[in-house]
Amino acid sequence: MKINKLKISIHIPLYVDKNKKFKKIQFNKIIREFLKITSKTKVHIHTNKKNYLPLRNKNVRIVYHNLKNTDPLKLTWKCRDLMESQKKNFDVFIYSEDD
Repeated sequence: MKINKLKISIHIPLYVDKNKKFKKIQFNKIIREFLKITSKTKVHIHTNKKNYLPLRNKNVRIVYHNLKNTDPLKLTWKCRDLMESQKKNFDVFIYSEDD
């Protein structure tokens, strides 16, 4: 199968902490590079903060997870259910950290 035919699902956990400096420019560059792989690439950003990132691309989806009373490190596991539900719709899955 040619790479331009592959359907790719990318999942990136992004924990927003008021004490942590977020490098938005670097993060946006990572997203843009992922989207260059194929036109069928979909990026899912899993975050704990609603309306934190503006949605600027139809192939980028923000997935909010309420982490109240939950260990913030669990955010890295939250994408698994969505990935499981997507297994018949995508050829390749990529898990990437936010940095």
